[in-house]
Amino acid sequence: MRTGRIGILAGGALLAIVAGCTAAPAPSPTPSAPPSTSALAKLGPGDCLGALDGDSFDLDQVQAIACTSAHRWEVSQIVPLSGADYPGEIDLKQEAGQACSSAFTSYLGAQPGFSRYSSRFLVPDEAAWSEPSSRRAVCLVGAADTELTASIKGDDTFFPRVGECTTSQQSGEAPVIVDCSTSHEYEAYAEKKWTGTAAPTQKERDALYTDVCVAAFTKFVGIDVGRSSYEIAAFLAPDDSWTKIADHRIVCTAGSPDGKLTGSLKGTKK
Repeated sequence: MRTGRIGILAGGALLAIVAGCTAAPAPSPTPSAPPSTSALAKLGPGDCLGALDGDSFDLDQVQAIACTSAHRWEVSQIVPLSGADYPGEIDLKQEAGQACSSAFTSYLGAQPGFSRYSSRFLVPDEAAWSEPSSRRAVCLVGAADTELTASIKGDDTFFPRVGECTTSQQSGEAPVIVDCSTSHEYEAYAEKKWTGTAAPTQKERDALYTDVCVAAFTKFVGIDVGRSSYEIAAFLAPDDSWTKIADHRIVCTAGSPDGKLTGSLKGTKK
């Protein structure tokens, strides 16, 4: 029989949670290609884009698509860049990186590195700089390896959502969110947002675990956790990162670190 456990990850480990969404603590710059200025001149906040292949994409082919269709990135802000002379690649990237980091937080309500999403930006190269309409940094938020089907504006989630499955959720490791039809270790089945003005005490954390995770496990799996072959692993922001993480839900997941699951555990009664 497996005993329940609550995963309280250290600040450094928490950063790795976003690896499933290819997140990073700071924006990863993406320089523009060719002198075509179509994307830089036409994109605006709220526009969505498809996949960007590292630094090798052709900016001339970058076009906005409907956010209700499959996409990877969303424009969070346009930052005007001033000066008649090209400032140089290093200075330009530094300016865009700082501005887009702030834009990330304003757009999502979460800090870079404490979000399921990552940040990138598009900036003009020296050739494109010659046209004033392209002297702008295009700040992007999204996920390089995950298809999105709606706008993510205001989405400050960090931990898995109910119905999502994870892998690599062993002690000291952060989970990677994967399709539940593929091999995984855990499945999120219950959640509750902590609405207190301060981080919950250990006693309150224990109560949340019992009242939310243990209680919902029986209804979800069809058997109480004491008789189940699966365990409970819960996520809740630790005290030292409470103010940095906007996602203040306790998220309950069921599964096993030893076995590869496929499909849902709902109603399995195991």
